[in-house]
Amino acid sequence: MQENLTQSNAVEQHSSIQSIWTSEPILVENEGASEISMATFLTADEGSGSPDAIPDNEEPTGRTEFSLPPVDKGMNAILILVCGFFVEGNLFDGGANGWLCKCFHKILSLLVNTSDFTKDGAWRRPHFPDKTYGLPLSYSIFQNYYSTQPEFRDSGITSLVTVGALWSGLTLMGAGLVAALSARFSLKTLMYIGSFIMAAGLIGASFATNVWHLILTQGVVLGIGSSFVSNAFMPFVPMWWFKYRGIATGIIFSGAGLMGLVTPIAIERSLAAVGFRWTLRILSLFTLVLCLSSSYAVRTRYLPDASGTMRVSFTGKDFRFLTSRKFVILGACVLFQGLGYFIPNLFIQPYALSVGVPVQTSTTLVSVMNAMTVVGQLMLVHVCDRFGYWKALVISSTAASLSTFILWRMAGSSLTTIFVYVVIYAGFGAGFTTCFPAMVADIADDPNQFVLISGAFMMLRGTGNIVGNPLGSIFLTTSSNIQAGWNEITYFVGGFLLLSAAFGGIRGVIQSRV
Repeated sequence: MQENLTQSNAVEQHSSIQSIWTSEPILVENEGASEISMATFLTADEGSGSPDAIPDNEEPTGRTEFSLPPVDKGMNAILILVCGFFVEGNLFDGGANGWLCKCFHKILSLLVNTSDFTKDGAWRRPHFPDKTYGLPLSYSIFQNYYSTQPEFRDSGITSLVTVGALWSGLTLMGAGLVAALSARFSLKTLMYIGSFIMAAGLIGASFATNVWHLILTQGVVLGIGSSFVSNAFMPFVPMWWFKYRGIATGIIFSGAGLMGLVTPIAIERSLAAVGFRWTLRILSLFTLVLCLSSSYAVRTRYLPDASGTMRVSFTGKDFRFLTSRKFVILGACVLFQGLGYFIPNLFIQPYALSVGVPVQTSTTLVSVMNAMTVVGQLMLVHVCDRFGYWKALVISSTAASLSTFILWRMAGSSLTTIFVYVVIYAGFGAGFTTCFPAMVADIADDPNQFVLISGAFMMLRGTGNIVGNPLGSIFLTTSSNIQAGWNEITYFVGGFLLLSAAFGGIRGVIQSRV
């Protein structure tokens, strides 16, 4: 008798788990009279006169049956890709709201004075000083512009760099906070809250009169809002994509790269046309519309009610992964990669300017770097799925490290060498994060740990971002000459990326011996 009960419980547990990844019906207790749109209620025959008069093919009263929608197909799964593509393009293109600039470019063109064009209709680009230092991706355009404004001209390079470092770093590091809040609020609610926080940060930055105003608004507030939207959105991906999850993740993350193609040029134009105050205000409006629309469009697959709260309770046992050998090795791999990876995105434009590359061409280099992230993510996600995540980690960090040591170190004023470096570095380095789902699954012993491990990795990478970027500016300001500063940056970037590759290889050696 006991053996039969045990087997029955095991079969029931297996069925409940299997139903998450399939479309099989699920039976749940119906404790109230609330409506469930996906459910089919099965009740007793009211005309039978006996509570036991229930047809053989029906369940007792109080039981609810509903079927989960299929994975890897359907409108909801497609919406996840579309919303994710634009959310990631909006948040991770240096926080510069990449695709938005293209959307309001027509509006800005109506506000441009005819004196901003030459006689032949070409755009007259403003001249910015060569020795300015920007933040990753499109924030370098903002940074370049801020350094020319009377309000921020006297601020140190490191102070302006800190704005963007906090912006992108807090977006990554906020994953742990979102994981904790998800126990009390639904993921959609957190996305709504984050949308308004982002809009408030951009509007607040538009009124800045001192660099610390930018640090507080465009750095801290905007970073927290971006973290809420992005990290609350990502759990929707494994809900709707299973067999092709790696490809889906690559498509979503590629939004930052594709949207980054037009962002640097569009941002530069908008700043020259209407100034940073109205540029930030227009970006705030489009950010609010985009993120609120995405928050409304996504649907939770596991719960009958799409707005329901996915509650997770943690115990001390769930945090034991922090002392595991797997996490220590992979955590070091992630931290070292974060310390080095973001700096070339930050400094490739000012480096090009310092060696005599025209402003327009240097901006194009930023666009190319953004676009190559798409290729890198799709390439590395294939390597990860087919050959294992540790091989993808080693390939990504090793190629990025060697290209920095060889190409950037020896580039000089050669535009061709700089261009080749940008292509190789962005193509291989950007694919690193596509290995995160496989890394988390390898470490976790319980589903409750998924969000904790993912949050820990994001915090480590965000820490590397916040620490590494200001260090890059310090190298340039404290070196005996500008060329020595660039050399120190290449040693710093290449060295930490090589350490990241080494720890990825250590994990692979240990795994092969098991």
